[in-house]
Amino acid sequence: MFAADHATRITVPATPRDCTGPAHGVIWISDSTPLRTKDHSLAFNSPMTPIMSFVQWSPELDVGDPKMNAQHQRLIDIINRFHDVLQQQAPLPELVAVFTEVVDFAKEHFRDEETLMQAHGYPGLDEHLEIHHRFVARVTELLLQLRSGQRQVAADALNFLTDWLTDHIKGTDRQYRPYVAPDPGP
Repeated sequence: MFAADHATRITVPATPRDCTGPAHGVIWISDSTPLRTKDHSLAFNSPMTPIMSFVQWSPELDVGDPKMNAQHQRLIDIINRFHDVLQQQAPLPELVAVFTEVVDFAKEHFRDEETLMQAHGYPGLDEHLEIHHRFVARVTELLLQLRSGQRQVAADALNFLTDWLTDHIKGTDRQYRPYVAPDPGP
């Protein structure tokens, strides 16, 4: 059992926007098993060690627009939370809630991204719209399966999300970068 005077306590933010400072985007873990306290912080009986998130933001995901970059980072944060609840074997309603958040935010992001591409005259808009429609159809199908109690779908959903998001941003989304990124000038 943990002794309170030998434990390290951290508070886990409720949302990504609650994260500030140099540790943003880093998860802290310990070699010991955490003890969840009444105030929802975690206590460990050994020093904390930083580890990387499941999916990480990197400069190669930069699409040249600050709003789109921030939204991509938020999608990554939500996907990382989905990974975490899946790894923690959280109850199905919690998995469904986080996956629903992914689907809902992706739809919002796609609307904003499509508006941006249209405003900048991006010639690949129609093809990009079709890719977004296929993504929404697939994640909606996965969400319906999760809601119907098919928990085993969660791992497939996570793999689909992580592969699709990074491949889509690095490939498809970066194609609109020359149209939306500010001209660096001479």
